[in-house]
Amino acid sequence: MVVLYFLQILTYLSVISVVKAELYSPTDDDVIILDVNNFEKLVLNSESAWIVEFYNSWCGHCINFAPTWKKLATDVKGWQPVINVGAIDCSSSENLPMCRKYDIKGFPTFKLFQFGAVEGDKGEEFQNQDFHALRMKMIDFVMQRTSYEKPKSWPKLEPLESIDGIWNEAGDHHDYVALVFEDEKSYLGRAVVLDLCTEKRILIRRMLSDSVKKYGITEFPSLYLIHRDGKFERLAAKETDRQAFVDVLRSLVKSSKDDLPKKGDLGEEKSQNYSDTGVKYIPRNQSAYSSQTVQMTDLVSALHYSFRQEIAIHKSVSGPAIEALKKFIRVLAKYFPGREHVRNFIWRVSTWLNSLLEISGEGWLEKIDSFQTEDTFLPDKIQWMACRGSETRYRGYPCGLWTLFHTLTVSFFDTTRGSPSTDPLEVLDAIQGYMKFFFGCQECSKNFLKMAANIGSVVKSSEDSIMWLWKAHNQANRRLHGDISEDPSHPKIQFPSNSMCRACQSSNVTGPKGEIIWNVVEVKKFLLRFYDPDKILETAENVPWKKDVHSSEKNEKNLQLDWWERQQRKADLEKIRELRQFKLDRKKLKEVDKKESEDSRVNKTLDYAIANFEIANKRENNFNAGIKKERVPSGWGFNNIDFGICLMFYVMCTVILMILYYHFIVQRRYRPCNLLPF
Repeated sequence: MVVLYFLQILTYLSVISVVKAELYSPTDDDVIILDVNNFEKLVLNSESAWIVEFYNSWCGHCINFAPTWKKLATDVKGWQPVINVGAIDCSSSENLPMCRKYDIKGFPTFKLFQFGAVEGDKGEEFQNQDFHALRMKMIDFVMQRTSYEKPKSWPKLEPLESIDGIWNEAGDHHDYVALVFEDEKSYLGRAVVLDLCTEKRILIRRMLSDSVKKYGITEFPSLYLIHRDGKFERLAAKETDRQAFVDVLRSLVKSSKDDLPKKGDLGEEKSQNYSDTGVKYIPRNQSAYSSQTVQMTDLVSALHYSFRQEIAIHKSVSGPAIEALKKFIRVLAKYFPGREHVRNFIWRVSTWLNSLLEISGEGWLEKIDSFQTEDTFLPDKIQWMACRGSETRYRGYPCGLWTLFHTLTVSFFDTTRGSPSTDPLEVLDAIQGYMKFFFGCQECSKNFLKMAANIGSVVKSSEDSIMWLWKAHNQANRRLHGDISEDPSHPKIQFPSNSMCRACQSSNVTGPKGEIIWNVVEVKKFLLRFYDPDKILETAENVPWKKDVHSSEKNEKNLQLDWWERQQRKADLEKIRELRQFKLDRKKLKEVDKKESEDSRVNKTLDYAIANFEIANKRENNFNAGIKKERVPSGWGFNNIDFGICLMFYVMCTVILMILYYHFIVQRRYRPCNLLPF
């Protein structure tokens, strides 16, 4: 029971973690949250088309774009019978197979799925992220020709050729018939038709300006109500906002409460409120822990996410990508300052990868999992210490990856110090390749590669690699300061801060634009000291905030098991099962013994009878065998009895012959003749 309760708590906490990490919560009901369990059930074989954002909850660009995506979903909420707006979080390990299946390599990635999409349909990928452009893209996608007949529930977005044609579509249930007159390039009429596609009492069609000028209509766009007697009634004109057209048409059918516009139908952006999810996330006090240390747990967690998420999400890795991966893993194997079992694991991965020309994400996961042993394994958990944010969407992996990169450059410097044959770009080239092919945030990757464009002319030594990465990191912090992705409890500052290294900044001196004037020599000393592999904290017990951590967070942390801990736990569970089975077997044996004691006499009698039967049967078999032996024919087919009878008759015949001989020969010879009666 204790084990089952333990597993239940772990499952509950993992669910909470996923909910908190997502950019879209259940309260943002206009964005349909997709995951590995419902993605294909909802998207495939649907009568509606889909526009889906594949995002990563820690990606700064995804965080920046989330309000736009929510606004779009709210703006086109009435279009749901025709096209839905969804989102799936690829940073979740559960969703990894789905994101890999649809060949997602960067974030955010947008895909359009046509109605009736089937298994194997990868969708139409596009990159435009402008709000109005997204809405027009959705309309164009719905209108494009397909090999299938569109669902009958869909409204018609194509323009009418003549006004009379609308009466071929109007039915008895249509109380109102309206026409939108607009220019050819206008999207307003189609948006209005989609906005009111669920209003069964109104039939709305659109006509182009060239087709209606003969009717004396010269104002575009304009909205007219068409009566069955052929009369026109203008409802609105020269309105550029489609909402004015929608409001006028809705007012025609507001007789019932169900026809009134609901909150959110008018394109208003909803504010995000996570308190409605049932999950209460309390930001930790900033003073409760310190981020002014390098934690080994952060480095290992960054490796875990990199290996089991960012690399594994690729459907296939080949060509320049696999060469970049080989270089990155090789650098990790040489310079990662981690624990021995992690270093052994990285060396095994590097050795195996060197001979490959291509690998799938799924094959990559299977292979690295096969390398997990007692002495060689990568912990299978993510636990942020110094990189922990006030909410799970903040900091985390990007912070851990930056820390890993800095640590590699310092370890590279310590390892190759005094070696002139060493390539000074060895680590930075590996980092650049990883950022280009595997880092999920596409915008972040572009910015990093832009900064690294001149890296070959700047970096001439291992010391230069340390300083270049430091400058690049501060440049990124400057660009992201005040951004929506910034953790309010951990603002993007120029590193190191004055409190961390007073000698690193020139006091009371700034540049022409207010920038900090750095003492480069002191900064270099600080970086070598701060990222020194020998000074990395190895265990969670050394973290200052551990004593102040909330009890629920303690439980959560204790419940996070790495690979080897899970193996031990599995063995313990097997022992528990064996003990339970042993108890059941003992109980069964006791029942059998009790039954045997009650039936012991009967059993003994049966055993005795069976034994006697076997003995009798054996005797009978022996007797029959003896008879058969006596009856075995010999000679010319005569047995012993036949020979005995023959002998007896022989003796009798001999005796008779002797008597006759005596009577007729011997007695006659000695008898006198006178004595004869004749």
